This record gives sequence, structure tokens and C-alpha cells, in this order.
Amino acid sequence: MSSTPTLPFIPEILNIICEQLFLNNLTLACLARTCRALENPALNVFWSHLNGLSKLLRCLPSHLWEEKIKPDRSRSIVLLRSLAPQDCERMMQYAKRVWQFELDSLSNTGVETAVYDVLHAFLKDAKLFPNIRALVWEGLGVDFCIPFKFFHIFLGPSLYKFDFQCCGNSAQHISMISTLGELYPSITSFAFHWPQSVNDDEPQTVKIVSEMIPKWQHLETLSVSNLTYSALPAVSTLPSLKRLQVNQFETDVSRLNVQKGGFPALRNLNVVVQTEIADFIRILEHLDSSPVESLTMYFCVDEDHTPASWKNVFAAVRDYCHHDTLLSLNVLDLLEYPKLEPEEKVYQGGKGLTYDAINPLLVFHNLLNIQIDTPRGLYLSDYSETKAMASSWTRIKILMFKLPPYCQSGKESKITVADLLPFAEYCPHLEKLGLFIDGCSAPNIHEGKLGHGLTQTALTELRVGDSHACNDAFPIAAFLSSVFPSLGCICALPDEDIEYYDSDAGGDGGPRTRSHKVWNVADQLLENLVAVRKQEMVFYTSQQ
Repeated sequence: MSSTPTLPFIPEILNIICEQLFLNNLTLACLARTCRALENPALNVFWSHLNGLSKLLRCLPSHLWEEKIKPDRSRSIVLLRSLAPQDCERMMQYAKRVWQFELDSLSNTGVETAVYDVLHAFLKDAKLFPNIRALVWEGLGVDFCIPFKFFHIFLGPSLYKFDFQCCGNSAQHISMISTLGELYPSITSFAFHWPQSVNDDEPQTVKIVSEMIPKWQHLETLSVSNLTYSALPAVSTLPSLKRLQVNQFETDVSRLNVQKGGFPALRNLNVVVQTEIADFIRILEHLDSSPVESLTMYFCVDEDHTPASWKNVFAAVRDYCHHDTLLSLNVLDLLEYPKLEPEEKVYQGGKGLTYDAINPLLVFHNLLNIQIDTPRGLYLSDYSETKAMASSWTRIKILMFKLPPYCQSGKESKITVADLLPFAEYCPHLEKLGLFIDGCSAPNIHEGKLGHGLTQTALTELRVGDSHACNDAFPIAAFLSSVFPSLGCICALPDEDIEYYDSDAGGDGGPRTRSHKVWNVADQLLENLVAVRKQEMVFYTSQQ
């Protein structure tokens, strides 16, 4: 009598199947119990990413631990006695499968502090996760810093990703960081963030971090709170660095010695500018040979810059970034500007960006995403400017300029709804668009085909801020729905902003309230026009 034949299991295929179930722990647990062939692949994925120690501690014999209910009704695990090797055999078998361990203030609340003492006493010089590759340690409060003295038990010889956010600049943190470069020379991803100016240890922390980073010659990702000005030239020589984020430079960036040919592999640059936007230009000078794909500049400079100063920034982007590789450009404002008081309700002083200011960016023909949040927005003059933008950025998917309320750009922008036609003609992938538009010059919907028969089916969202609009919303909606049939949202300012800025107008409100109502009606009409178009298609199809 022949036995049932054994099916051939290819380990690589089983691994792929289980990886597709990542984070689906219930299904992975069921697979691990199904047969021996699936046990190891399923358990490897089940335990590969561990958030906190609670799940692992529950693998200890039940008589060694208990779950306590705190006064706030949260639960935490406490160990009832010290651990012996025979107690931890099952737990350590699972711990060997952990590749990434994350500990934050939320996951840490499920474990009593005394548990770390017990684990430390049991492990001695051994590692809890011998095969760990990534450690994410987010200290978000003073109480969370307690387990830090046991930090070393979570490290392992294969560690290549280190992401640490501490709750203070203690000497203990500095000592730990200073040894990482020697103990783990193969680290490829390093993130270290700490609160700014919390005590006198900060300059020492900045100095140690800045001196240690250039030693990691295999580093691919770097994200730090602060660097000394002298560290950037050294960091720029790292041959494999692809992603760089720096929140602040410890000294005047103008003193930087430009390293020609720096950042040979850099793809993503993310910089926070806290002094002058000219500092950003100085940083860009290091990128003359870098194939940067994503460039993000956060600025929190509390001063009013002219369009000419922003033109200098964009000209530097043109001069120091490869025209063919740049795919994403973000210039984002971190400052929160307070709403104007009623007596200050005049157009905010200073002009916004003009076409001339952004003209240097037109050389980047492969851009997919542009988001520019300069304080005064952008105002355009005519069809020729939108055509130049659209014909230059033919691959663009997201094109957003800031639309601040009560700003000069909203008053002076002269492009009409009809002037958006170049985006339909040249930008087939454009999904989101944000521009000030003069809606008072409504398109004529009675002359020939709307938009000369052009259609673009990708655009789903149009943001107009507090742009002016005429009294009749139907021509606007009819034109946009015909040219952009997938458009589902015309987003003006939120109702609460309009009510605030026009609260002293009396009666039916001021011009912004009236324009806001027109844009809202146009937005509501879009859905009706789509329904009518579908009915027409059904009718024409039935007549054929």
C-alpha cells in the first residue's frame, strides 16, 4: 500500500508567500501550525519586526510573569522572579528571528522597568537579538529614558540601521554614540535626533556626531538634528550616501568650504534652513555632480523675502542640480503665520513669486512633483506663462503653489480658467494643481467646442485658494468639466477662513465671501455635469 506522495516545497517560493503576509499575524500563525515546511518561513516573517517586548515576554512560561492593570487601565507585564536558561529557551528561539526591533513610549508602557533589570542580569554580555539588523529607539518622554542604561542588550553584530530619538542630551547618550562608529563600522542607515538647546551638552553632542559620521564609509542614509559647519565637506565625500537630512547647522553656513565633486551618489536631500535662505544656496554648491532626484527645503525664516531672492534660490537649484535626474522639488514653510486682526485686514504687503522668479526651474523636464510654499504665493499674468510651465513640465503629476489668504498674489493673478488649457495639452499625468486664478473672466461656453476639444483625464483636484470669481459658476464648472472630465474637487479656502477674513464686511459678506460661494457652487456642479455626460454617452451608444 503506497503512502501519500510528499509535495515538493521550494523554500524560496514559501518565503515569498509568507513575506506577502507581512503584518497579517493571524494568518502567519495559522500557516506556522499547518505543516513543518511552512513553520520556519511563517515564523521568520511573524517575528521579523518586533515593536516592544510584550509579545516576546509572553513566550516565557506562564508562571514567570503576570499582567498588571495600572490605574489608567493600561496593562503592563512584570516578571515574578529572575530567569534561568531553561526558562528562556522558547523565548530565545523566537528572539533569533527578530531583524528589526522598535521601542517607543507607547510600546514601552506595556513593560515594567524592572523587566529590563531581570533581562540584563540573565543575558550578561550576550545579546537579546543576535541577528538584529535595524534598531528604532524613540524616546518621547523623561520616563522613557529609564531603560536606556540597558541599551546595549538590543544591539547585535549584524546591525546596519540605527534610528535613535532621545529625550535629552545626557552624557550617557553621548558616550553611547561615540562608540557606535568603532563597534558597528558597517552601518548603512543612521538617524540621530535630539531636542534642541535642552542643556549644555548639546554642543558636545553635535561635535561627536559630526566627527563620527565620516567614519562610516558605507553609509547610505543619514538624518541628524544638527551638524557642525566643518562636517559637511567630510560628509560630502561619503561614496555611498544616497539620502541626507539635516535640521540645523551648528555654525554659519557661509563659512563652508565647498567640496567640488561632493555627494557622488546623493539622491535625496532634505534641509531645514533656520537663518537665511541664502544658506541653502551655499549647501547646493556641494551638489554640482550629484544625481539628486528629490530636493526638499524647509524654511522657518521669519522675514519677508523678495521674488528676486527666491529667484536666486531657484537659479542655484538650476545651476547645481542635474536637469535630467531631479524628479521632486519641495520648498516648504515651517512657520505658522497668525491670522490678521480685523483692523489689519488689508492685502498682505509684499508681492509673491512671479513667472520670472520660477523661470530657472523650467529646465527640469522630468519633474513629477513641485510644491512651493513661499509666504506670498505665486501670481501669473497670461496664457503664455502657463503654456511655458506646462510645456516644460510634461511629466508633472503634482503642481502646487501656496495659496495664502488675503495676499497680494491672489489679487494680482491674471490667468483665467481658459489659461489652464496648456496643462490639458502638455501634462497628461497632472493629478493635482494649485494656482491663483482670475475667475471673473469666465470662458465663453457658447462658441464652438469647449477648450478646442482638448481633454485631460488625470486631473482630480484643483486648488484656487481665495481667487476672485465671477457671479456665475456654471461657465467655470462647464469649462473645467469638459476639459478635465475626471476633476472631482475645486478647493477654495475653508469656510472658517472666509468667515474670519470677511467677518467685518456686513450683509452678504465681502468680495471673498462672494467669490468663495461661486467656487463652491462650481465644485457642486461638477458632479452634476459628470452625471449628464454619462447619460449622454448612454443615449448616443443606444442610437448607434
